[in-house]
Amino acid sequence: MLKFRQADLNDFDNMFKIVFMAAKDVLYNHTNTNDEQSAKKVFYTYYINDNSQYYYNNFLIAIDENNIIGGILSYDGKYAEKYTQLLNQNNHNMRFSPECEKDEYYIDCLAVFPEYRGKGYAVQLLDECQRIAKQKKLPLALLVSEYKPRVKELYEKYGFNITNTLNIGSELFYKMII
Repeated sequence: MLKFRQADLNDFDNMFKIVFMAAKDVLYNHTNTNDEQSAKKVFYTYYINDNSQYYYNNFLIAIDENNIIGGILSYDGKYAEKYTQLLNQNNHNMRFSPECEKDEYYIDCLAVFPEYRGKGYAVQLLDECQRIAKQKKLPLALLVSEYKPRVKELYEKYGFNITNTLNIGSELFYKMII
């Protein structure tokens, strides 16, 4: 059975890996670079900033037998506009809009490290995130890229329904809610 805890400053390297695995292209856009090490430096400034969606308090870590197996980045949509303002201040090449509504609990990204995949851990992470959303009396929402059909299928099996499509840059995303 997995245990969950909120990330802290010491979890930076693992949380960077989570975001990098789940959304490398988005991370590169948000950090205004296309180099992993440069992105990591900028990401750290976001990780320690409570005005950032990447703030460490927004990460939930899954632990099995003292090993971090993955994590989920999620937050209350009422903060999305504030988070987007920081991205726009730090990125002069692109303009970003909030990815979620104010009345949603939003999953920004979820990833399980490769050596732990196929064991149902992603579903357990979703269960914990849904528990948090229910506590807040908010629907759980996310975006999934058209280029990730297996991820979309996982969310559909879990019970998410497509409510909209969005074009972000040149990519189509499905807005899904449960």
